[in-house]
Amino acid sequence: MEDKIIVAVCGKPELYDSTNYFYQDKYRKDLAWRRVSEETGVAEGKPACRRLPLSGIHWRRGVEQQQVR
Repeated sequence: MEDKIIVAVCGKPELYDSTNYFYQDKYRKDLAWRRVSEETGVAEGKPACRRLPLSGIHWRRGVEQQQVR
């Protein structure tokens, strides 16, 4: 299963190559992930994790610490 996913993603540089013209294009990336899903038989779904904006987290921690003091 892992081999199928690796091979499917390797054929779509817009998913991993930051120098690729379509790397920032969310539509093309969504389309590429759909194709990976179809090729591998893995159901499409929401990602397991998302990047959180760290600046907001640090800011909230600072506010919480100020309230404790």
